[in-house]
Amino acid sequence: MRAEQIKHFALDLFAKKGYEGTSLEDIAKGVGIKKPSIYSHYSGKDVLFLQIVKDVFDEETQYIYHFFDNNANLPLESRLYRILYQYKERFEDDEKLRFLIRMMFFPPPHLYEEILTVYVYPLLDCWESQLITLFRKATKENLISPIDPEIAA
Repeated sequence: MRAEQIKHFALDLFAKKGYEGTSLEDIAKGVGIKKPSIYSHYSGKDVLFLQIVKDVFDEETQYIYHFFDNNANLPLESRLYRILYQYKERFEDDEKLRFLIRMMFFPPPHLYEEILTVYVYPLLDCWESQLITLFRKATKENLISPIDPEIAA
């Protein structure tokens, strides 16, 4: 349970202050423990941070699949609008999404390659594959003018 509390509080700080602006001391104080207690769950700030990154990107990937599955029967225009609208709404209320977007654009420099390669690119590939499928189907059904679905995505 304590490891989850640490991750939850750290996520909030990382989302607000970024990697550089968040210290293990701040996280420990927020959770009500001493800094050395964090090390019984995570071997360091990078390990804690990367676990949060993994959890958030995994959850977002599942969100994307879930969204497209649950909205498969909506007209194309409604689906596209709903995607944008839900992201706007989620961005306002969801610290995980704010963290994810921050990490997509501003990962810590020393973790840049790992975050982009292991987390950001696969998430973008997920989005692209879902949109390609959507545009391919819309083209076949003559809902949109013929277009290369990969370019549209």
